[in-house]
Amino acid sequence: MAVEKDPSLAPLAEQHLKAKAEKQQSPFAAGGAATLNARGASSMLGPALAALPSSSKPPWLRQRAPQGERYTELFSQMRELKLATVCEEAQCPNIGECWNGGM
Repeated sequence: MAVEKDPSLAPLAEQHLKAKAEKQQSPFAAGGAATLNARGASSMLGPALAALPSSSKPPWLRQRAPQGERYTELFSQMRELKLATVCEEAQCPNIGECWNGGM
């Protein structure tokens, strides 16, 4: 299973590497006096977020919001009792189907 790069983390990684570079010297530089290059390191994370195309998902791929009488009833009971379910915490895309009894 391949790990995909998350371009939204690039600015955070660059900031972290800049702070780290200020404290640390590169042992591979001539004489060990050169600092680490944060810009080069952030490019390993993938393209900048602005470089990615902003297209919407096709209708067949979009997840519809959970709905139904049984779902609404269970949801309101959970709020009244101030409870959270594993399904809600994990943001399960099938919560509406499960809570409606598979209907």
